Amino acid sequence: MSNINIVESTIIDFISELGSDSPAPGGGAAAALSGSMAAALVSMVANLTLGREKYAEFQDAAEKAVDRADALMYELLECINNDMSAFEGVMNALRMPKSNDTEKAKRSQALQESYKAAILAPVETINKCLEAMKLAVKLKGNSNPNVESDLKAAVFLANAGIDAALENVNINLSAINDPEYREQMTSWINDLKCDTLGLLGDMIFEEGE
Repeated sequence: MSNINIVESTIIDFISELGSDSPAPGGGAAAALSGSMAAALVSMVANLTLGREKYAEFQDAAEKAVDRADALMYELLECINNDMSAFEGVMNALRMPKSNDTEKAKRSQALQESYKAAILAPVETINKCLEAMKLAVKLKGNSNPNVESDLKAAVFLANAGIDAALENVNINLSAINDPEYREQMTSWINDLKCDTLGLLGDMIFEEGE
């Protein structure tokens, strides 16, 4: 696992690490970065609306969006580090000794705990990406129309972040033995898919289509 801190690294540094033979950063980190870029685009659209007299009717919407979008940018960058830490927790459990039944039992319990902990990081990424999608959709028709294509890009990037992070949820969920937990997470995933499809539709299609 790399020791890179994305908040302090350059784009080229991060991309180089992502393409290296280190398993982390991986898909979860890429998902969070995609979401961060989505939030940045929402912020850009809001900033290109604020203070412009011809968009006076959109000022309230832009003001509400910009502060949260700015915060989401950095929160999602931190999700990259959280994802990498979660992966290391699973690796630590996998490295535990298993030479006898007692060690095997301790290792099995540690693995189950680490898999659940590892799900928390992509779930956080997903929730923040979903929030970025909602901010973008709210600005559609309520912001500078010259940059509406950037709002669409924000929605697509946030949705990509959700889909990518969801893969990390699924891979860890498949290793968890707790049936109640698996059922709860499966229900949450199904609801999430409905939400994202609705938001994509709201952004892509005009009212009445």
